[in-house]
Amino acid sequence: MKKTAFLLIFAIILFSTAYSQDNFVWKKQLKIKNNFNSEFDKLRFGIDERASDGVDEELGEDYDLPGFPPGDELHAFFFIHDAAKDETTKSYIDLRPLKDSAYFYVCYTFETNRIQFQERTFEWDILGSLVDSAYLSDGLTGDLFKEDMKSKHSFVLDNEYINRFSIHIWFRNPNYVSVAESPAEESPTIYPNPCFDYATINNFEDYHHLVVYNELGEELFSRELGIGENKLYFGNLHKGLYFVKLETANSKKIEYFKIIKN
Repeated sequence: MKKTAFLLIFAIILFSTAYSQDNFVWKKQLKIKNNFNSEFDKLRFGIDERASDGVDEELGEDYDLPGFPPGDELHAFFFIHDAAKDETTKSYIDLRPLKDSAYFYVCYTFETNRIQFQERTFEWDILGSLVDSAYLSDGLTGDLFKEDMKSKHSFVLDNEYINRFSIHIWFRNPNYVSVAESPAEESPTIYPNPCFDYATINNFEDYHHLVVYNELGEELFSRELGIGENKLYFGNLHKGLYFVKLETANSKKIEYFKIIKN
């Protein structure tokens, strides 16, 4: 009887865990205010396992949003960039699906009305542990400013000519579990981590290609992989956080690793 009750409780816990994972939603608000007492607080960005690579109207996504209203009213809308398929969706509420990887990158680009003599204040919710890194930058060159959204929760911009912005986020997938295909199969490892000039990748699986990205999702370099130990040179990169993507020859299997350069 006790054994049956234990199994029943375990089954309920297992079911409820799977149910909560299948319905995982992470959504944050972005608020923009200017020095003319105008405020825009309807912007959202996030991820949702129910979202597809197309438009999901029930999640607030829509290609045919109205344009900017006339006058000096503060107004904004989002573009979601799907880095995997190189597609863009215009939306007020941007919810991308979780990827089948331990980490994945999403870029949210948004535009605001350009108003003369406008100073804008951007405020956002605390991003939490599901985000490994997040940066708010200008959407023109990416070099005019770069604000760390993990360590800050607001930013004041006094340049009225910048009206396109980007949020670059590397997410940690809370539902991802790496399972070896057989008991004898070993997963790839990267060490030392943090590294200085070199890191070693032990490739025990059928990975053929490697790509290194920075925190803004920009590809820095790529190379082919062999079975066993592969040396990777980081000496010419700045100190910081990087992501390494491993993929098979047919791209059917992709895995991301995080590495810190000291």
